[in-house]
Amino acid sequence: MKRLKKILFYTTESLAAFSLFAMLVVVTYQVIARYMPNMTIPSWTEELARFILIYIIAFAGGLAIEKKAYVGMDSFYMMLPFRGKKVLDLLFNIMTGYLFYIILKYGYDLMLKVKIQLTPAMRISMSYIYFSLPLLGFLVLLFIILDSLATIKSLIKNEEVMVSTPDEHLIYYVSEEEKIRKLEEEKADELMHKNKTGKEDI
Repeated sequence: MKRLKKILFYTTESLAAFSLFAMLVVVTYQVIARYMPNMTIPSWTEELARFILIYIIAFAGGLAIEKKAYVGMDSFYMMLPFRGKKVLDLLFNIMTGYLFYIILKYGYDLMLKVKIQLTPAMRISMSYIYFSLPLLGFLVLLFIILDSLATIKSLIKNEEVMVSTPDEHLIYYVSEEEKIRKLEEEKADELMHKNKTGKEDI
């Protein structure tokens, strides 16, 4: 499962980064063309930039689930015991997964309905644009399933399972107990350093 998550994470992240770079190139060309006297602004540049932005969101949606980057309120969550937090995590994943299943299902149906419609400037099928909806639903569902499996494993073992992105410095979930332990270690190190410095001054 770790290998699958690593491949999925790097592939999605690379596609999101490439899409962002492509949009940057298109918008930069459009801005330069406005101020150059002998250059014309193609009508498709603005349209292409909008479509690329849609795909950036589709690729980044799953990454946000993986990194726990969505905005949330954790006041009530932090009051729960360990197992209560895990059950709430699973409940959240079920509700979010159902939402993105709806997006996947009806987004695919919508994609098929608009395949004969063409974009105004680029004259390509709108199905290529609406494909971003089922893609978003699929990627988010996949990351939710992987996260749910890790949560279930944590519940079975009754211990915190540190789940991280392929880059080890991007740990996206740290238990409250782990945060407290690290703070206590930092305070102890700081106190030891002060005592050592005081002895050297004497």
